[in-house]
Amino acid sequence: MTRRIRSSLFAASALTLAWLSPVQATAVFGHNFQLNNVVASGPDVIQLTSVGVGFDRASAFMTTPLHLSPGASFEVKFGFRIDGGTNGADGMTMALFSTGSPGGTGYVGQAGGNLGFYPQAVSPGVPYSFGPAWGLGLDTWPNADYHDRGANNISFLDQLSYYPRGSFTSPVDLNDGNRHFVWMDYDGTDKVVSVFIADADTKPFAPVATDAIDLPAWLGGDAYLAFTAATGGSTNSHFVTALTVARPAPEPGTWLLLAAGLAALSLFSSRRRGWLRD
Repeated sequence: MTRRIRSSLFAASALTLAWLSPVQATAVFGHNFQLNNVVASGPDVIQLTSVGVGFDRASAFMTTPLHLSPGASFEVKFGFRIDGGTNGADGMTMALFSTGSPGGTGYVGQAGGNLGFYPQAVSPGVPYSFGPAWGLGLDTWPNADYHDRGANNISFLDQLSYYPRGSFTSPVDLNDGNRHFVWMDYDGTDKVVSVFIADADTKPFAPVATDAIDLPAWLGGDAYLAFTAATGGSTNSHFVTALTVARPAPEPGTWLLLAAGLAALSLFSSRRRGWLRD
């Protein structure tokens, strides 16, 4: 499905699931989300689009921003499922949008290959400005003119161009209707995003893709975490089925250094109190 300007159809789901208000916030995965044109949601699932509904688009924004301090590391882990068969379209993203971006938590990009992430084009390959953004695309339709790597690819996206920062063949079938898991690790020291993907809820040893980027600087500080999805002439149902956002635990050596430091501080304080009594 092309990423050029397309009309959008907002039809009722064949599953008779009611669409939620663009301003409705609901608790999902223990966080409050603003749901924009989504099909349905519950405490442990968000259904963004439905198979059979063409040129559909939706987004779900976590309403509490992530604080991206310089040098800090974090991990986003989520589960997803894409139903509709091998010819379904178009895909979904896990995205980070600057809190100063136009549209805020109510933003929804265009349908088709835009994946609900990009707005319409101002010229071929160039989107209208929609503020600093970064996205991890799970793309199930080959847009060769936009440098997609086939119909089963993982890509890194940003606000500068419709052409991905990088595109990689997925090691799992994104479009098989099964639940998969993704880990997006950001190393604030090395300023690198590493992406891991698996069929089971066990993190692989090696990443399938990396992106060198200073996310706090790129996004200008705090950012909203969001999921987006879109269909085109072909369609899929796109689900988010799990989410955790965490800072990495310190290495064991770090704990030892911290314990030693606290012990030394305690000893110094005890001696100082003794000096004061002398």
